[in-house]
Amino acid sequence: MFLRSLRTALQSRHKLAMRRLMLDARSFLRLHFLDAAARSGLADALRAPATREELAARLGAARPELLHALLDVGRALGELGLDRGRYRARGRALRAMQAADGDSLAAMAEAFVTYYNSAYANLPARLAGGPQGDYLDWIGPVVARFSRMIEPYVAGFVAEAVQGRPGLRVLDAGCGSGIYLRMVAEANPGAVGLGLDKDPAVAEQARANLAAWGLGGRFAAAAGDVLDPGLDPGPGFDLVLFANLAYYFPPAEREAVYGRLARLLAPGGSLALVCSFAGQGRDLFAANLNVATCSMRGCWPLPGLEETRSQLSRAGLSRQTAARLMPGSTLYGILARSE
Repeated sequence: MFLRSLRTALQSRHKLAMRRLMLDARSFLRLHFLDAAARSGLADALRAPATREELAARLGAARPELLHALLDVGRALGELGLDRGRYRARGRALRAMQAADGDSLAAMAEAFVTYYNSAYANLPARLAGGPQGDYLDWIGPVVARFSRMIEPYVAGFVAEAVQGRPGLRVLDAGCGSGIYLRMVAEANPGAVGLGLDKDPAVAEQARANLAAWGLGGRFAAAAGDVLDPGLDPGPGFDLVLFANLAYYFPPAEREAVYGRLARLLAPGGSLALVCSFAGQGRDLFAANLNVATCSMRGCWPLPGLEETRSQLSRAGLSRQTAARLMPGSTLYGILARSE
């Protein structure tokens, strides 16, 4: 019977496509399991091996049968092991997520399961003219955590922008977790500055992080908009950081935004812009991000690299250097100065 079924399956015209989709479905399920494990508390509960009953008690599970089903998914994926009735974290992804520096991985899984998934689930209706999603009301903290994955690729660019500049005064526009200010502090011990974020929850996260890193005396973080005409730059900032923000502005307004940032600079100051640019099919993750930004109220398509450089020049920032920050990606850093 098995051989007959196998022979029939091998005669299927779409067997290779089915195999590809089954492999993709496994990755899809892994992301969902990891997200569920992180947000339900299961990942933390598994820091020590435990039986089903012990896990149910640790989690306060009112539906133990659902916990059992989730544990079976984890075992089938190889993320969980079972030894003499006790479950343990086994897979590389789950164990990495449990590490002290693994939160960005948990945030990555959450991002794909929640708003990226929603962008595709609602794409047919939106393609036909349906309303965009109101994701910005809640994704800020997730994006701030997820964005930490690109930190190693951005750190060198930031360090190059700030080294050898004593008394550097920095503004981080849309500061997220505050990590870019930490990069500035590590590369330039005398730098001081301010981080602004429109999302109060994100600004509070940055403030707490800066305090925990011992940088609260050098860098403040506050809820605010860098485009607010009431923002007083004082003598001007020596460096303005503008990371992963361009697609929060309509294409027709971006040049004016860069002009505003240029006016916040002190004489000889620089704008350090980091962005994932439109990849024309050469960068899968940039293309996926573009689907999300086109689906989201308050966001717009990713900018083009050369288009952005032209806009910066017309905004008075014509002395530019641009560098690809991540191999094989369209993540670039542009350091732009006025003439």
